[in-house]
Amino acid sequence: MASSSSLSKANTTFSLALLRKLSEDNKTANIFFSPFSISSALAMVMLGARGDTATQISEVILCFDIWSMLFCTMVAVLHTFIKKNAIKRRKKFERREDHRR
Repeated sequence: MASSSSLSKANTTFSLALLRKLSEDNKTANIFFSPFSISSALAMVMLGARGDTATQISEVILCFDIWSMLFCTMVAVLHTFIKKNAIKRRKKFERREDHRR
């Protein structure tokens, strides 16, 4: 499995290459994009791709171990989602009887 540092390095390289491409026509334009979202979407598309298409996508996102990248990405996203959306209950909090069902 790829290490988080190699995934981070690949995503940074991808991000900078994408930024260079997007700013080719206008070097002073304000450009906003989410490299994580784009590389994650490409990784999911690659799961269904075969042959030349899969090879080309892996070259773009600079990750040949797609299963490792997808696993690490999904674990990080799920951990953040669960942590931010957790419902915490006080120890002394009593639930109403109709909420216990």
